[in-house]
Formats: sequence, structure tokens, C-alpha cells
Amino acid sequence: MDSGGSPLTIIYDQHEGETLPCHFRVCTRPYAFEHPSPPSRKGLDTLFVSGSEQPSVRDLIENVRPLAQKIILVDLRQESHGFINDIPVSWYGQKNWANLGFDAARSMGDEEARLAALPGKTIAVTRAVTKDAQGRIDQRRTDELTVEAVATEREAAARAGLAYVRFAVPDHRAPSQEEAARFVDFFNASPADAWFHIHCHGGEGRTTTFMLLCDILRNGRDLSLDDLVLRQHLVGGVDLFNHPAAGYKQPFYRQRAQCIREFYARYAGG
Repeated sequence: MDSGGSPLTIIYDQHEGETLPCHFRVCTRPYAFEHPSPPSRKGLDTLFVSGSEQPSVRDLIENVRPLAQKIILVDLRQESHGFINDIPVSWYGQKNWANLGFDAARSMGDEEARLAALPGKTIAVTRAVTKDAQGRIDQRRTDELTVEAVATEREAAARAGLAYVRFAVPDHRAPSQEEAARFVDFFNASPADAWFHIHCHGGEGRTTTFMLLCDILRNGRDLSLDDLVLRQHLVGGVDLFNHPAAGYKQPFYRQRAQCIREFYARYAGG
């Protein structure tokens, strides 16, 4: 059940016909957008970080694995998700907050139990066409899918030859102080030649936030926060300081921007 007491909906996590995950971008590549006053790329060409929406098993093997020798798949999704017949799916509740308050271990335990109950069943899987102002699916298309195989993302990552780490971040919101600190410790302890591929559900807010955190940790002593935010937008992410939103998302976007400012003030000096 979601926070409003409604049953969760199993949804597809990708659009139909994609050959590359949406919002796939790589920090070491040229800016994706032009800008009249582009910020410095200092340190960006050696920032081994990429991002995207939720990748499929095929994406992990064909698009993520070739990026580097040592790749860490950084999964930011607090919501329960996994793979059915190699297709990425998740359990959607209103606003995508079904697991609000869960830590990474609890989210992973929840999705493992959900996935384990599915093999051999025929289930309804929904493609969310649109959502209403309160984050409920209001236009949908539903398929019947016979479950032949399931996998957690950790299992899919291992199949693709990737390391895996999970941080539980709510959709549309900033990470908790605890998760942000855990990420800092993980990032600083990782090998210098490790490549981070970061993803959330859509590859926008949470993914851009954590790609920015990497940039702050690596390059914050040399660049202003405004320049770092802008260049993560030009790489292909959202503009976290000018991200339009209406309705319930608006205060959370403002809070996320403030959390980023506090993170920069704390960690930019190295």
C-alpha cells in the first residue's frame, strides 16, 4: 500500500523503443547544450561519472559496461524495483513515495520479497502515460506479462560485471543527511580509477544531484557552486537551481537546492 492506503502498481521503468536510456550523459564528454557563457570544464574531463534513467539489463551490458574497467552502479532509488524478464519495473505508489522513510537495506529487502513472489505468475504491468497534480497515475496502458525470470538490480549488475551500491533517496527530494554522509564516505573510499554510473527512476533530479555531489567533492575547491550546478545541467542533467515545478514538488525542489548549498559549504574545501 502507498501512504494513502492504495495498492501499489507495477509499472514499466522505461519508454518503449529506447536504444539508449533517457538522459544518458557522461561528464568526460562535451557539453550537451550550448550556453552563452559556459563554465570552466576544469576537472570535468577526469570526473569519471555518468548518469541516466533506470537502465535495463541490456543497457547495463551494452551501454554502461563499456565505459570503463572498474564501474560502480550507484542506485539512488528508495522505491522498490527490479527486473522481470530483464525488463526494469518498479512498484509505484502516489508521488513515488511508497517506501518513504525506508533505508537502503529495508528497500532492498522489500523488493527482494516482492520479486521472489512473482515467477510463474501472469501479472499486470502498467505503462504510466500521465500523472495528475498529486502524483497519481491518471492515464495508463496495462499489459499482461507472464513472469519467467526475476532479478534484483544487484544481481543484474553482477551479471554485467559491475559493482553495486544503493542509497535510498526519495523521488523529487534531497537525500537525508545520513545518506549524503554515507555517499561522501563511499566516494572518498573508492579507487581513483573507479567509474560511477548513477541512476534514479527518470535520470533527472536525483541523478543530477548525485552527479553534482561528485563534482563538488572532486572540484569544489576550484569552482563556484553556481558554475558546478550549471555545468552538470550542460552535461545533460536538470538545472537544480532553476528547476520549474508546480504543486507538491515545489517546496521539495527548494529544499533540495538549499541542501546542495549546505553540502557545498561543508565539503567543497576537500
